[in-house]
Amino acid sequence: MSRTQVRLALLTAALVAATASAEFVPGTRAGEERVNPIDGAVMVWVPGTAEACPGGKFRMGSTPQEIDGLWAAKGWDPDWKTDTKDEQPAHQVELEGFWLYKHEVTVGQYAKFLAATGHEEREFWADQKGQPDRPLVFVWWEDAEAYSKWAGGSLPTEAQWEYAARGPEGRLYPWGNEWDRTRCNSAEYHAGRALNTGAAWTAWFYGLTKTFPAVLANRRAVGSFPSGASWCGALDMAGNVWEWCRDWYEEGFYGTPDATQKNPECANRDSSSRVLRGGGWLNVAHLCRATNRVRSSRESRYVGYGLRPAQTR
Repeated sequence: MSRTQVRLALLTAALVAATASAEFVPGTRAGEERVNPIDGAVMVWVPGTAEACPGGKFRMGSTPQEIDGLWAAKGWDPDWKTDTKDEQPAHQVELEGFWLYKHEVTVGQYAKFLAATGHEEREFWADQKGQPDRPLVFVWWEDAEAYSKWAGGSLPTEAQWEYAARGPEGRLYPWGNEWDRTRCNSAEYHAGRALNTGAAWTAWFYGLTKTFPAVLANRRAVGSFPSGASWCGALDMAGNVWEWCRDWYEEGFYGTPDATQKNPECANRDSSSRVLRGGGWLNVAHLCRATNRVRSSRESRYVGYGLRPAQTR
């Protein structure tokens, strides 16, 4: 056996042992923490709906009445309402408990993954390597899922992500029902004011110094907004970077209002897109809502696309 083969065999054995040591062990209360020995990430426990929710179910999505009331109260651009159609109808979901990364995966953690696996370095990786505590961006869906599997888990489903962000109370934002630009990294945080129309956002955006390093610098180190924590202790679930989910995108996946979905996951491979959640540092308040859904080609490498793994087994 050659030296290269010996090294590969040792690496494989080490990864298998690390994965086994990170096998799923249930928590006992929301926000309980454990450390993933593979990448050093802190994970928080998200109790199942049977333990945490009245009636054992979580309400996912929004209603037209809620959207109309919110837009009227905030004075948001009416054109933005089209972004909400696919988060309806609101419906009931049952979920089992799971572990979720407390933070988005960092550049430093992803560097460990590349070194351990020899995974292909994508375009723009070199531009991030000097920022180890910042969330990884420019990541393809396949890369996000590959990292999650290497770390002993997978990407969260849409339902898991929204439940971790909103909690049993069905919050509008991770911290509560009132928008507060100081609690997350968003366009309005950087602007220091509300950006309630497309024209206002455009004026702000084109006033930026849009050199590539400057744009990347506007994302913040993970955990920089502790007051924006969700009910289970997850941070940056609004703003900072968009987070890939495991689901394929399907506009009508939510079914009917009277239906209950159990551990739902959209596996419609006829779709060409995957789902992202949470909003990013270049986005306004309505895109940072916990119910908001966006889709993108799984091979998109947008500046604001990152990831947050989960462990469910």
